[in-house]
Amino acid sequence: DKFRDSLMTQKAIDSAIRGANGLPINIIVMEGGVGQYHNATTVPKREKFNYNRFANEGAALGKAEWIMIANNDLEFTDGWLHNLLSADNPVVSPHEPNDARQKGIIENEPGFECGRNFCGWCFMISRELWLEIGKFDEDVDFWCSDDVVIEQVRAKGVTPLLVKESIVHHAGSVTLKQQTEEVQTDWKWRNVFIFNTKYGKNKFAAGPILKLAQCF
Repeated sequence: DKFRDSLMTQKAIDSAIRGANGLPINIIVMEGGVGQYHNATTVPKREKFNYNRFANEGAALGKAEWIMIANNDLEFTDGWLHNLLSADNPVVSPHEPNDARQKGIIENEPGFECGRNFCGWCFMISRELWLEIGKFDEDVDFWCSDDVVIEQVRAKGVTPLLVKESIVHHAGSVTLKQQTEEVQTDWKWRNVFIFNTKYGKNKFAAGPILKLAQCF
């Protein structure tokens, strides 16, 4: 429910501030519910959800050299920000030890694998690179929002980097689980189709074609 979502968001805010160890962070919450949050600027959003569009709008409200895009279902640990900054790469993601896709990572790992080297649920990008790629691609609205960013930075010759010592715990796809099966299908397979078509990829090529057809 919305009250539980608000508590989860505030917990993420509090842990981000605590784990930053005094480094200044400006937190902007793009709020689709009714929450108001301590130590953050809350921006009510009533239009149709689009992950990258909301991310772009939030990023445009800040002026810092670095932009972090993060879900509300996160718990940041001590030193998360220092370790991301120390990695000295224009796009970085923290490590989630419980994510099977990141199994076996023993040091900072560059690459283009979504969920391993780049985590759409929490990543940091330099404002300079964000502007250089023309901001985040908004043609997809949920699934593949991370895939398009990988392709955007790849086109600029930049490789994402997973930073092992920056630990952030991710509860899971809470936003998706709250939707009806019809909306989940739309958010998934329509966006996969858009991504594959625009970027010449074959993500989930063996996926449910019948479900994809139902999205249009």
